[in-house]
Amino acid sequence: MKKFLIILGILIVAITVISCSGKDEKEVDKIPPYPPTMIPYLGAMGDPPTNYYGQPTPITDENSGIDTVAEGDWIRIAWKPLIDEDVAMLRIFRFNELDTEPVQIDSIAPPRQTTSYVDKDNDLLERVWYSYFIEAIDFAGNTSVSDTVSFGLLNKPTLTYPPNGAPFDATRDSLKWEFAGFASRYRVYVMDPEHKLIWKPIEDLHTALENDLYVRVPVNALTPYRGQYLYWRVDAYDWDEGQQQDFKSKSMERVFYVP
Repeated sequence: MKKFLIILGILIVAITVISCSGKDEKEVDKIPPYPPTMIPYLGAMGDPPTNYYGQPTPITDENSGIDTVAEGDWIRIAWKPLIDEDVAMLRIFRFNELDTEPVQIDSIAPPRQTTSYVDKDNDLLERVWYSYFIEAIDFAGNTSVSDTVSFGLLNKPTLTYPPNGAPFDATRDSLKWEFAGFASRYRVYVMDPEHKLIWKPIEDLHTALENDLYVRVPVNALTPYRGQYLYWRVDAYDWDEGQQQDFKSKSMERVFYVP
């Protein structure tokens, strides 16, 4: 009888352990990932440093948050590094003021090291506010949704002088461009071979003279770069009072040679 009770006790313990183990396995993870945090538009190169990242940080093309890109009429979105390590996929959604139903435009898997995405839809319209959010999905299927950020494009400025790769003599030459449409201000950048900012005008160019767009570059700004090719670009802006944000575009980049 004693032996029977011992065996019975062992069986009861075993069944309990197996039962609890099965329950834990089914409920291993019902907690959704921490919601991703989208990065709003923080500004552009040459703006005052941003405190968004916890300390004063110079703004670059890489850390400016949602922005356009020089390579195309596209929008780049960005988010802070994910907190959870078990996120298996990010789904990217977009909507706009004309079509307010969010549509999934892409997904990223595995997303752990990814903190940005370029929307290369060539049908994005000018002066339309596009809004983006992302959905995080962990390996257990739990989901969470980020906040929403928005951006509006302008037509790209077209660089006209100097021709790409041509010599540029700052004593007599000007950087020139054209713009089809309207922008209330422009910002011109000259960058070194590593795309670090060398020079921009102290003040942005505020003008409505769309057929006479140019700036002169100080000779001393280019003197240390004699014998090198430098990049240049023009960004266009136009303020939207309702959105409290600029529409924006970046020209394609060109290079010029400093003789």
